[in-house]
Amino acid sequence: MGHEEKALLNQVSSYIQSYGGSRFPTINAQPEDLAKVATRAGFTRTESGEVQYLIESGAFKNELCKGTDIKFATKILIEHGWLIHGGDQRPTQKPRIPALGKAVRVYVINSKSIEGELHG
Repeated sequence: MGHEEKALLNQVSSYIQSYGGSRFPTINAQPEDLAKVATRAGFTRTESGEVQYLIESGAFKNELCKGTDIKFATKILIEHGWLIHGGDQRPTQKPRIPALGKAVRVYVINSKSIEGELHG
């Protein structure tokens, strides 16, 4: 594994560990709960018992992957099983976010990123 790849994985893991509880309300959050999140980066949901982080595009590009080419970042995160790409060959998914009342295109990172588990 190259230095840039390892740095990216460490950066993503550190971000989720640091902000997973404060910047990611659940997808079913009520408006009063959303108002309490000053710098929201996305949402969380639970699929098959696993927490997933639905990260908004701006936060993904400007915070999680800051300093890294986005195409490189998504490729590496998919290879290691952290990023769950959409069925349309895009690195993003467009789930309905009840808290927003609409579907939003997001990057979906699974909880393997919290432990820094590497696959691939």
